[in-house]
Amino acid sequence: MKLEIKQGIAENVKHTTSVHGSSHQGTGSVSTTNITLFLVNGIQTKMTARNPVLIENNDKVYLAGSKNNNGIFNILAYKNLSTQVSERVSIDIWLGMGISLILLGILFLSNINFGHSSFSATFGLISLMCIGIGALLLYKVKIILQAFTVVRNNESLGLD
Repeated sequence: MKLEIKQGIAENVKHTTSVHGSSHQGTGSVSTTNITLFLVNGIQTKMTARNPVLIENNDKVYLAGSKNNNGIFNILAYKNLSTQVSERVSIDIWLGMGISLILLGILFLSNINFGHSSFSATFGLISLMCIGIGALLLYKVKIILQAFTVVRNNESLGLD
C-alpha cells in the first residue's frame, strides 16, 4: 500500500452510517460504522470509521491514504485544518488479529514434531501462514499510525 497525501477544500460532503449486527432472544451485538464521502480537488474520497468524521463542506483538509482500484481515495487519517481536529481509522481489530495470529503461529511451531510426517509439514506450513498474515496485519497498523503522524503534524511524506 502506497501512502499518499491530499490537501484541499472538502466539497459535496456526505455523511452516512451502516448499522450491522445480530440479535437472538434478547442478546447480541450491534455495530455502527460512520462513512463519509467528499471531493477534494475533484478526487472522490471516502473514510470509514468507528467515530464520526468531523469534516463539513468548505473545510480545508489534509488527508493521508491511498487510492483503491476504483479510483476512490481511501482515507486512513485526516486533519481538518479549519477546526484543527485530527483522527484516524481504528487499529484495534488489525492489531489484535495480527498479534493473535503471530502468537498462534509460534505456538503451533513450538509443538511440531519435526519427523517425517506429512501432518508435521502441513502443520508447519499453517504455522508459517499464521505468522505471515499476522505480520501483514501489523504492517497495516504501522501504515495507519504513520498516516496519522503525518497529518497530525502537517508533514510531507518522505516515502518511496
